[in-house]
Order: sequence, then structure tokens, then C-alpha cells
Amino acid sequence: MLGLRPDERRIVGLAAAAAATASAGLTLAASSIDALLFARGGVDDLPVLYIFLGATMFLATLGVSAALGRLGRGRTFLVIPATIALIAAAARAGLTTDAGWIYPALWLLRGASEFLLGLAVWGLAGLVTDTRQAKRFFPLIGGAVVLGQVVGGLATKPLAGWLGTDNLILVWLATLAIVVVLGRRLVTKAGADVPPLRRRRSSAITEMKTEVRDGLRYALRSPLLRWMSVGSILFSLLFFSLYLPFSRAAAARYPQPEDLAGFLGLFFAVSTAVTLLLSLLVMNRLLSRLGVPTVMMVLPVLYLLAFGVLTVASTFAILLAFRFAQVVWLQGGASSAWEAVINTVPGDRRDRMRAFLYGGPTQVGTVLAGVVALIGERAVSPLILYGIGLAAAAGAVYSMSRMRRAYAAELVVALREGRPHVFGGTPGAGGG
Repeated sequence: MLGLRPDERRIVGLAAAAAATASAGLTLAASSIDALLFARGGVDDLPVLYIFLGATMFLATLGVSAALGRLGRGRTFLVIPATIALIAAAARAGLTTDAGWIYPALWLLRGASEFLLGLAVWGLAGLVTDTRQAKRFFPLIGGAVVLGQVVGGLATKPLAGWLGTDNLILVWLATLAIVVVLGRRLVTKAGADVPPLRRRRSSAITEMKTEVRDGLRYALRSPLLRWMSVGSILFSLLFFSLYLPFSRAAAARYPQPEDLAGFLGLFFAVSTAVTLLLSLLVMNRLLSRLGVPTVMMVLPVLYLLAFGVLTVASTFAILLAFRFAQVVWLQGGASSAWEAVINTVPGDRRDRMRAFLYGGPTQVGTVLAGVVALIGERAVSPLILYGIGLAAAAGAVYSMSRMRRAYAAELVVALREGRPHVFGGTPGAGGG
């Protein structure tokens, strides 16, 4: 039913287990941390936190890029969850002091972890997956991510009632430890355990600058990656522009932390249950029949519809409906399609490009979301915020339409040059 050969099942099983465990723990952590922050009036701090999150993630992904050069791919993808676990443990200890700054700090860790754990999980999957396998493997791994979110969402309310909302962070620590163990087995199977060849020693700052310069130069060479960079900015801006009004509406309706955590957990459980069905039963067929670029057009069209409606009416029910659709398609369709495109980059550059897109353009969009939210707060009407979102959604539709053309052009050049990857050592279509 899953279309896997016997030798592929164990590899996909390990990658899927790591992805499911990471997403289950992160769902628990996100619901609890959001509830703790929002219950203490932290929703009003979100615009400023967006800006800090963008800066934090930019620096973090620079560090990841430097680690890829120093430690190699496999070890870097293990260091990421281990480091997050250590920081989360320190933050949980800080909760006992009841310091006000600890809640925004936890939210920044939670936000950064969504990007960094995604980078690690999909990076581990990429170690054992080539370009041709990605279309078959990645929707299944994406389905495992969704399954983990369902389990984590359903477990949030009973665990919050039993352990307390703040102690859900301890459960998150346990899941991160499991991810490290499973990831270690994937690294061993992929043969990515050997550190990279030693280059001339340089400072970490110098390596970070080199990684940024190389990533930007490589992206600018290809129209496809240029439009993916533009899309990353706009999608991040749109994600947080919808997340903010939804969070405010949810916090107003559920003022108690346990109630809010329970609602958020149930919301993610139901939405990701739908996403699981989408990932397992629909996405493989869509990617095979329609192609990756066409599938990627769905998300910007969804945002265009959402912000178009919100400029007319913005009730809690409407926000809930579009946030539900956002989560379902983002996790069940868009993420697998996006990663399938990234996986066409040759292995020696793939993880650096993934880190560049996550840590550069994506975080520019996050900072812009904070700036836009601050502007919206000072505007006479919230329609200004939704109007900006509508314009950004129109821009995202345009950028993805250009990406479709660029993808087709890169494929033609790759076939003519006899390259197994869309991107090669020569500029090809990306040189124009």
C-alpha cells in the first residue's frame, strides 16, 4: 500500500519514527508554552517577539551552517535536538523562579525549535533519500510528522491536567532524547558519521560569513532558488500574520492556561488528523500527477482567500476555520512539496541551501511580520493588517507562478545535460 520495497521499509520507518516523535513533543511544548505566555498577557508581546524570533533564528541557522562545515551533516542533525533539550531543561528550571522574562524566552525557544527541528528531521531523512526516492518517501515522512502532532495534541489536555501545564516541557525533553537515539541510527545507516575533510582552520564568525555568502551566491545563480527565497519571505510573513489574530481570539475565549492548552491541543489533534489522511492518501498522487510546483500553488491561493475574507469579517469562527486550513495544508501538503524541491539540490549543497532558506529569507519574513503587526496595532482599523496580508498573499501567488516556470526550465536543462539533479556544477538555466 505504501509502495516501499522491503529494503526501504526499515530506513523509512526510522526516519518516520524520528519525525513523529519530534512533532509529538513539539506539539505538547507549543500548546503548553503558548498557554503559559498568553495567560499572562503575552499575546500583546507577539509583534516584538516576532522580531526577536527572526533575529534568533537567523543567528541559529548561521550556527547550523557553520556546524555543517565543521561537524558534517550527520553530527549536526544530532546536535540540534540535543542542544534544544539542554536549553529547554534550563528554561524549565527557570520557571520555578517565576521570572517574567522566562515566558517570552520559552516562546522564542519554541518558535526556533519549529524551524530547527524541521531542519534536523528533514535533514536526517535527506541523508537516506535520493532525489528520485523523495517523491515516494517524503509524503510518508510528512504523514509521520502529522501522526505525531495528532498524538501530541490529544495527549495535551490529559497530561496538562495530570502533570500541570509547565511540566509538559519535561515530556518534550524525553521526546527530544528519543529523536537523538533514532537519528543516530539513521546517521550510521547513511554513512554520514564521518566528519568532513579538514579545511584551513578559521573562526566561527568567518565560517558563518562564508556560509551566508556562498548560500546567497548559489541562490542568486538560479531563478528557481531566487523565487523560492521570495516565497520563503512571504510565506513566513503570512503565517505569522494569521497566527497573531487567531492567538488573540483564542486567548480571549480561554483565559485559563489549562483550558487554553487543552483547546490548542485539541485543535492541533483534529487538524493534524485531517492532515494525516491528506499526507497518506492524497499527496503521493497529487505530487505524481500534478507535479511539485503545481501543488505548491495551493498555499498562496489559500492565504489570498483567507485575507480576502478577513478584510470583510474577522470573527473567531472565521479565524478558526482559516487557521485550521492553514495547519492542514501547510503540514500535509506544502511542507512535503517544498522539501521535495529542496531535495533536488545536490547532496553536498542541499543542507546548506535548506539552512539558508530557513535562516535567511524565512526569518526576514518573520521580522517583517512583527513590523507589520506593530503597524497594525497602531492603525485605526485592524483592516489595515488584513489588507497588508492580502497584498502579501497576492505577491506569494505571483512568486510561486514564477517558480513553476523556473522549475520547468531547470528540468529541461538538467535533461539536456544528462544531470541526475535539477542543479549541477554549471549554471544551466540558473545562469540566466
